[in-house]
Amino acid sequence: MNKIILLYVVAHFLGDFVFQSDQVIGLRFSKEKRDRWIGNIRHMTIHLVIIIVLYVLLFGYTEYPIPIFIITTLGIVVSHMVIDVIKSELKARGKLRDKLRGLTLFIADQFLHVLLIILITARFRADVITIAIHTLYKSFPNNLDTMDKFLMVCIIIIITTFAVGTLIKMLFEDNQELEPLDQLEGNNESYDKGMKHGGLLIGYMERLFIMLVVAIGQPSMVGFVLATKTIVRFKKLDKDVFAEYFIIGTLISFLFALIGGLLIYTLKIIPVVK
Repeated sequence: MNKIILLYVVAHFLGDFVFQSDQVIGLRFSKEKRDRWIGNIRHMTIHLVIIIVLYVLLFGYTEYPIPIFIITTLGIVVSHMVIDVIKSELKARGKLRDKLRGLTLFIADQFLHVLLIILITARFRADVITIAIHTLYKSFPNNLDTMDKFLMVCIIIIITTFAVGTLIKMLFEDNQELEPLDQLEGNNESYDKGMKHGGLLIGYMERLFIMLVVAIGQPSMVGFVLATKTIVRFKKLDKDVFAEYFIIGTLISFLFALIGGLLIYTLKIIPVVK
């Protein structure tokens, strides 16, 4: 049970944060209702393909019967579609213009998706969920098998890199004072004079590096990232707005990366360097 839930969660985060293109996002939140439906259908198709691919690749590990997998997958995809259509409609009607409301909905949306994955996979049976949680608790982390740990690490990495990048982007978007600074996290292409989405990629690599050094038991190397960022952005730190953005964005990025690294370290899947 735990493996198939983890598989669905990995597929969800891959579909939402890794394989969702700007074009699909644009369609999903278009002012035209037809475009919104097209965008959401494309988004669901991507999710479905990812789930099927992961299931095929990990079939020998999940031991989840194909008929039940088909029914469960359809339930998850349909529920995901319903939530996303509602979200698209709310945004189209201007209900999400407030930044705090948008951030709250973003977090609640992801929580609801994961919750529904668990409930649908467990067929809404409380006893099944209780047993799954108890089994996970009793086996964590020493008695988890390699596949469980691998799927957990995938979830941690996707959330810490891609999801946190989206969170930072949402936190600073639509702020006229900060628009020229969006290249720091790759939020606005028009101000990115370097490589396209260069700032966003740097953010990903930054968090991946921090997670890695923490996971291998070398957290002191985190200072290298901070020192490098400070040197590169030193001249721009004279601007108050940029300095505030830099500090807040860096703290959020570092915090999530440290948490992710500690979780991976706890799983003991990567050898610790002494």
